[in-house]
Amino acid sequence: MTLSKAKRRAYELRQKDTGWGRVIAHFIPYYGLYYAISRRTITPLFYALIAFGIIILILIIIESLNLLSLEPTTEWAEGVAGFMVLAANTAQTIGVKLGINKARKYARIILETEGWNQRTTPTSILV
Repeated sequence: MTLSKAKRRAYELRQKDTGWGRVIAHFIPYYGLYYAISRRTITPLFYALIAFGIIILILIIIESLNLLSLEPTTEWAEGVAGFMVLAANTAQTIGVKLGINKARKYARIILETEGWNQRTTPTSILV
């Protein structure tokens, strides 16, 4: 299997995504779409949607059991809403991080089968 030049570059770009910078950048509107196109992967977006969906499902179940609406006051309702936003954002962040890690590991496996060595890759691609 021979990789096209564009795919090889996308796989090499994934190798530099080791920190939290790209994860936090997913909060910027349309950055997830840019990331998916430039890295040729939808894995981080998929993981974020799954994590977000799980949190929303859990919150719906909790609400349906009336655990959150015992005696709602305005301050209490605002606190619950804030918690829901915090939980959803945290789940999305963790989902994106897991997706980026999985996509990076997959790309590394493909590159290594092609004889790729990080030491021989030009630093302009990795930096």
